[in-house]
Amino acid sequence: MKLWQDFIYWLTIRPRLAMLRWQFPDVEISPAGSRYVCNPPSLLTDVDFLVYTEAPIEAALMALGYKESQFIEYANCHLQGLEFKSWRKKKVNLIVSSSRLFSDCYNVATHICKTYNLRYKHHRVLVHEVVRNPTANIVMLDSIYEDFDPGVKNLLRTLTGPHAATMREAYKAKHMSNQESP
Repeated sequence: MKLWQDFIYWLTIRPRLAMLRWQFPDVEISPAGSRYVCNPPSLLTDVDFLVYTEAPIEAALMALGYKESQFIEYANCHLQGLEFKSWRKKKVNLIVSSSRLFSDCYNVATHICKTYNLRYKHHRVLVHEVVRNPTANIVMLDSIYEDFDPGVKNLLRTLTGPHAATMREAYKAKHMSNQESP
């Protein structure tokens, strides 16, 4: 299965990632979404990337044919000023943010989802919500999702509360030093 995931990464994600990094050399771009996270990867979904930049890139995105998405499903993702905009061009979906905190949280959540191969979208959404909002009530994991991986629950417990930012940085240092591989 890992071979298939690697093949899909090299065939569908990495070429688009390379092109985006060529088009936007001063911008941080990371793969995201179910095609990247899930094993086996989903081929019926968009190719998602997180884009972090403090510089305005809207005009460049429009010049390249991207259109800003107005999806209502993103309405709850504007917590604590951690805003982003979604831009789409065919199968490519860019989650663009100028918030370092949002981008760091998003990358940590993506890494957790990939590490634990969270294949259910509602599980991935919950991980993103908890990592992005460390004051979230972690008890909801026990009461809502009986099928949720206990290892993920325990990890998310460490990423909540008053020391969430420190624990998130420790997680990044321990687990995310070499992010490029599929």
